[in-house]
Amino acid sequence: MPDTPVAVSRARGEWVSDALSRVRVRHFDPLIVDEPAAEGGGDTGPRPTEYLMVAYAGCTAVIAERVAREMAFSYDALQTDLRGALDPRGIEGQPEHDPHIHTVTGWVRVTTREPDERLQRLAGEVERRCPLYQMLVRSGTRVEVNWRRVEAEPTGSPPTTD
Repeated sequence: MPDTPVAVSRARGEWVSDALSRVRVRHFDPLIVDEPAAEGGGDTGPRPTEYLMVAYAGCTAVIAERVAREMAFSYDALQTDLRGALDPRGIEGQPEHDPHIHTVTGWVRVTTREPDERLQRLAGEVERRCPLYQMLVRSGTRVEVNWRRVEAEPTGSPPTTD
């Protein structure tokens, strides 16, 4: 590990009311963090755990693009669907229940003409290099995300309609 980090991410948060807070990152508009009404919030924004899934999905896409470029791996689209599950009793303070996200399940769909073997090589390298994946796995979260290939239309053929 380097003595000085190369990249630092910073978020500045401010509690507003109940479960609502605003968080600023760099020069962007504030992110709204809230809980559903049934859980004491106003349902005006995603939960913190949903932002974690957003971060993991985004990290997957960013790292996949970098790795694909290095591998000369061609793809037309990449989609993710991720779900994090936790036991809310831990958040409620019940000491016998751990509040961390226990499992992340879902899929990554890649539209490509590349063979499955190259897709799995891409997936393995993305998992190795994605900081969010590594953080989840090293915290003890079981991550079960399946990478799937969707056949791309051959070049020059008309699009199909469903």
